[in-house]
Amino acid sequence: FMGPMDTVMVVAFAMLNFGVQVFFCVFVWWFLAEPQINEGNLDEFLRWRLTSAHSARFYDPATNTSLVRRLCNGDGASVISSHQQSMYEHFYQYLNSYAGPLLCTVSILIWLVTVFADIWNTYSFASAISSVQRTEEEGRFRRQGGMMQVVSINRRRYVFAMALIVLPRLVIDAILVYAGTRFLLQTNDLDELVLNAVALGFILSLDETFYLVLPRRARRLLEDLAPVEKKAYFIPGRKYVDFRSVLALLVCILTPTIVWFMGLDAKIQLMRESRTILCSGYQDFIYSKDASTGFIYSTATGDNRNLTFGHQYLAVLQLSNLPITTASVERYTPDLPSSDLGRTVTLQEVLDTSIRTAAESRDLLECQDLDNSSGSAMALWSMRDGSYGLDQMAGSFCSSYRNKCDDSWIRAVCAETCFCDSMVWYDHQGCVASCKAIVQGKTDKAVATCRDVAYVDDDVWQLQHFLADFTNTLIAEDKLLREGTRTTFSQTLRHGFLERSSGEY
Repeated sequence: FMGPMDTVMVVAFAMLNFGVQVFFCVFVWWFLAEPQINEGNLDEFLRWRLTSAHSARFYDPATNTSLVRRLCNGDGASVISSHQQSMYEHFYQYLNSYAGPLLCTVSILIWLVTVFADIWNTYSFASAISSVQRTEEEGRFRRQGGMMQVVSINRRRYVFAMALIVLPRLVIDAILVYAGTRFLLQTNDLDELVLNAVALGFILSLDETFYLVLPRRARRLLEDLAPVEKKAYFIPGRKYVDFRSVLALLVCILTPTIVWFMGLDAKIQLMRESRTILCSGYQDFIYSKDASTGFIYSTATGDNRNLTFGHQYLAVLQLSNLPITTASVERYTPDLPSSDLGRTVTLQEVLDTSIRTAAESRDLLECQDLDNSSGSAMALWSMRDGSYGLDQMAGSFCSSYRNKCDDSWIRAVCAETCFCDSMVWYDHQGCVASCKAIVQGKTDKAVATCRDVAYVDDDVWQLQHFLADFTNTLIAEDKLLREGTRTTFSQTLRHGFLERSSGEY
């Protein structure tokens, strides 16, 4: 019937088929049947909710929202906490209208019926070869009606068939029943649930795939074999009621109960609790911790998922030059001025700016009013109150906030308006480092000729500065006369005193 080479190839493909199916069974059992959500995840979600979810570090000024609000709104623009967002979306889809539990139960039902059909086919094969006469001689065949009919088989071949075909197949089916059911039960994504059910069915159909690559003579031999008659089994006392159909019906009825007790109920409870931890309660606030005292400061945020454009976003929109194709872009286009909202610099300057802290950036500010251009003024207005800063001209910001110089940030960006460059009004707290150098230079120059420099006390220093200015004014009016390091009354002042006092002074 088949040559030696054909026999070797059939055996090789049979072993390969068995090996691949065993590999898939082990892989599903050890790696895919593990729960995707457990009690440990609840602790992780709670730790996230109490730290990053409301942290001021992850506050989004564009939408005025906390991280947890964006996650629970399904904000696709968020680039952090993607794991929590993905899990929450899976939980929401799975529990919404019980779509997940129903689809899971149906998928497992179809899977169990598929495995049951394979087990029945294996049983039918075992029953068929068991109904053929077994002898110590080689198997005999006879041709009848153009097909080969099995008359008898060798006992040894019968044992080999049972041990190497029937038993391994039943073991694989048993493993797949448990591991495959657990795998589908633990799948949280509805899309993956359907695909996983199809993938499990592929494992059982591997033998059909390998059958297509068998040698032609081996496939023709199988096609020429006449069916082997086997005894049908019926329910006792119920003639013509197929035992196989009854078992399949019992599987369909018992599957929901089996699935529920295998962990679906516990999984649903974990999902609900996880969803509660992630997105229940009050979401619209952020907090920060004082690095010195550890005290917590918090403030309310919004619940809006729409953009609240400020200078930063208008500037980037201007630079990106997006085509006006959507209403979301078109409605902000009139807000873009003709002047530049940003300044083009080198790549290194951009990278350096992105990593500077607020304190480091302030140390690099120049000692002048920084609203010296319309773009700078708009940026300061947006920075201060979150507005667009539209139609603001150069100098408009500092002139509007000249009475707010007690604010250290105002003093930093409006150094000239807040007199940070003045020796008289210079306030050490809040003025940028460059102002300190300017004032110190002026101070050193002003007191270079003083014999007793008394600018430790601010009041004394201001009085001394006033007297110096007053003296210079009297000298300019020819009422005082400076001779070297001495200052005396001028002749004009003396004559004036004599005239007004009738010569008494």
